[in-house]
Amino acid sequence: MKSHTRSALPRLTVLVCSVALFSGCVDNAPDPFEPAFLGICPSLTCSPLVSDQVSKLDPAGYPLAIGGASRQVLAQVVSPGVDGRLMAIGLPVACAADPRNQLVIDVVDVVAGQPGITVLQRTVIPNAALTGGFGSPPRYRRMDLAAGVPIRRRRPIGFVLWSKGLCTTLPGQIGNPYAGGDSYFQALPNPPGWVPLTTGTGRSDLAFQTWVARAR
Repeated sequence: MKSHTRSALPRLTVLVCSVALFSGCVDNAPDPFEPAFLGICPSLTCSPLVSDQVSKLDPAGYPLAIGGASRQVLAQVVSPGVDGRLMAIGLPVACAADPRNQLVIDVVDVVAGQPGITVLQRTVIPNAALTGGFGSPPRYRRMDLAAGVPIRRRRPIGFVLWSKGLCTTLPGQIGNPYAGGDSYFQALPNPPGWVPLTTGTGRSDLAFQTWVARAR
């Protein structure tokens, strides 16, 4: 059910199953991350608005793995359009029904244009909130962060997506639809370090939304 696209290096894990048949995709990889982080995703207490986004999905885009046998990690750099607090991330994301298939969202700093190692906020989205496929047409799931993250206009931040099990998301359209930052991945058997998503895909960004409560 799973294949890879390759350039000379590196390797990017993609899922080639039908979006409509996502529930049939299975990955039997052992748990790659320890310990297992459990989190709480409260309802928003304010009225955030979409600030930055890649709103157009690539109709020919293949699902990108998060986790799985290659332990793939995806990331997106964002330059906020307003001051305020980052309250939620929107993604076209889906996971097969399995308690292992939680999605972890780390909001991180940005160093030299790439996601850094300082985790500003970690949220774990439970599997029950991520099943049911992408929808037809694919839809964005708004995933509330455990706590709002202060942001400043045009000061880049990043969000990193990883899973103990296997989830998938979709890229934006071909090209570079979002000028405020790019998407990156890490995956075995590549050496450690971020690789631009555009390598071997022609797509510079994930499909995403940031939900921000503006500063008053």
